[in-house]
Amino acid sequence: MFPWPATREMTERVERLELPWNPHGYDPYGISKRELAKMFTALALLYRRWFTVSVHGIDHVPPGGRAMLVGNHSGGIAFDGMMVLASTFLEMEPPRLAQGMAEKFLNRLPFASLGTSRTGNFTGYRRTRCGCSRTSGCSWSSPRARAGPRSSTSSATRS
Repeated sequence: MFPWPATREMTERVERLELPWNPHGYDPYGISKRELAKMFTALALLYRRWFTVSVHGIDHVPPGGRAMLVGNHSGGIAFDGMMVLASTFLEMEPPRLAQGMAEKFLNRLPFASLGTSRTGNFTGYRRTRCGCSRTSGCSWSSPRARAGPRSSTSSATRS
């Protein structure tokens, strides 16, 4: 999927994630160890070199168990959300995979749909959000992101 190789650092951090991997490197939801390492290789470059992110309060994110991080962002491409995902993976020990809620339209695009599922992002439907919260996962969500840039926040919560 991603055409670039994963760094050793990202591969080692993925190995330390507390996910129930099968012998082929996939979890029950289709998340791929290999694709996660490649994605975080690219996100780490953006996180450390392009956006130069500084994180405050990450100690409030529990190191395990269920958690939901809710942000408020606008725009078509959620770079801020990607940096939240990167921060829990790069800054926490052990690393933590925050699973984002992707726009519904992404599942209509052949490669984007596969990419979001292989890297741990769920489609922004209530049933997938509730299913994720019943597992031991950590999800990131934004009311504006679920509704789209022209919808009201109240309509976002009815998805």
